[in-house]
Amino acid sequence: MILNVLGTNAAGKSSVLRAMAQMDPTAVTVGRLTALPQLGVVLIGDYLTVGNKTPGADRISPNTALLDVLGAAQTAGAAAGYWAIAWEGIIIQTRTWHPAYLARGLHPAYLALEVALPLAFQRLYERSGKRPEDLSGGGSIVRARARTVELLTAWLRSQGAFVVRTDGTDPPEVLAKQGLFLAHSLYYPWAV
Repeated sequence: MILNVLGTNAAGKSSVLRAMAQMDPTAVTVGRLTALPQLGVVLIGDYLTVGNKTPGADRISPNTALLDVLGAAQTAGAAAGYWAIAWEGIIIQTRTWHPAYLARGLHPAYLALEVALPLAFQRLYERSGKRPEDLSGGGSIVRARARTVELLTAWLRSQGAFVVRTDGTDPPEVLAKQGLFLAHSLYYPWAV
């Protein structure tokens, strides 16, 4: 099972996975992975180091390295008896990743944080002090990524994928629990 958290800049992707890591007092970061033993989940990225602004897949490049990390997460997680991998996916390449998950025997579920643009821009301003007009392309990249998430969720559903869409306004702890519930209910459907 893999839970892929999608969203534009400042949608709250990292915050959701940080909240997930904080739910497990035994969480530990090992290399490029954060293990959550009590939850049985491996996060791709370092979600425990305070001040780490880009903890997830954005720090792993190129894609071949990302595939290696995904493979390591899958192998280490299976060996430890974990049931899920979670990460904040690269939205532009999700059409490539979805078939790759299936080819690896992973069952993908998607939590799409479709944050309203004013809220995304407000969060970016709070984080960086930059207004939309100060951002690269005058904020057009953020707008384009938000639109990509909308189109992507429609495409994923057309492929039979499980997608939960949210406006991202709930606290990260709530969204983390929703993501875990989504993944858990698909992995253990009889437990719901």
